[in-house]
Amino acid sequence: MKKYIFPLLLTAVMLFSACNEDLLDIPQKGVIGIDSFYQTDEDAESALVNLYADFITNIGGNDGIYVPFNIVFNYPADNVLAAGEFYGDNDQLASINEFRFDSQSSVVSLLYSRLYYVIYHSNLVIGNFEYGESAVKDRCISEARV
Repeated sequence: MKKYIFPLLLTAVMLFSACNEDLLDIPQKGVIGIDSFYQTDEDAESALVNLYADFITNIGGNDGIYVPFNIVFNYPADNVLAAGEFYGDNDQLASINEFRFDSQSSVVSLLYSRLYYVIYHSNLVIGNFEYGESAVKDRCISEARV
């Protein structure tokens, strides 16, 4: 019994003293909190630049030929043909080209999720700044609304 007392006591001490509540909340360095960010004209410009960068990344695309916005609006028309050597080579794009897609299509769902990312960033600009505070903020809000 004596050989179990010391390991149990050591385990109990380590278990109950291992975590201090003050050590759990470590402030991040180089991060601006959301409460102190949306205040100045420079913050409005920065939020608008973030919106435009998100728009270019998600809508304008950098995925090569697999840009959902271009696929959904060009492949159903006669502008582009989703072709390949065999019939199943380009099936995701061919389903758009032949109108065989539904809401579960990866191209359509990716397009909608990317559009909602842009809407989210627009809402951050619109919701966190007020009209009438400055001309820069008014311009940023108006650009985010369009």
